[in-house]
Amino acid sequence: MTSPGLPDFPFEDVGLAGLSDEEKQRFLAGLNEELVLRVGSRLNRGLSDSQIEEFTRLIDRDEEFVHAWLESNAGQYQDDPIYRHFASLGLARAEIEAEAAATIWLRSNCPDYRGIVQQTVREFYAECIQRLNGSDDPQ
Repeated sequence: MTSPGLPDFPFEDVGLAGLSDEEKQRFLAGLNEELVLRVGSRLNRGLSDSQIEEFTRLIDRDEEFVHAWLESNAGQYQDDPIYRHFASLGLARAEIEAEAAATIWLRSNCPDYRGIVQQTVREFYAECIQRLNGSDDPQ
């Protein structure tokens, strides 16, 4: 599953302009990892155990399961704009199916997925800036 991602990070504004490009990439990778955990945690709150298990198998890219899930749950999935989007990226078929299945699953089971991601990104971004500017007291 593609990562929610952070907006452009203002390294200069928080005194980190001196980091090398490699250090900046490692820093952003760590932030992104935390963001993925936070989004996942929020999404899990409203799901049953069976939904969590099903989604986990999709994002773990169990190829046989992904293909079977698409066949039985997404009908003509190759015509779905989500599938076509991932296909247009030039990915391998298994990767296209895995990304499309996870996204289609979210569309069906977490209709406010985008809102949850956007809210979590905003909150996490603000928290990061606050902490990097020397304040540990989130507002």
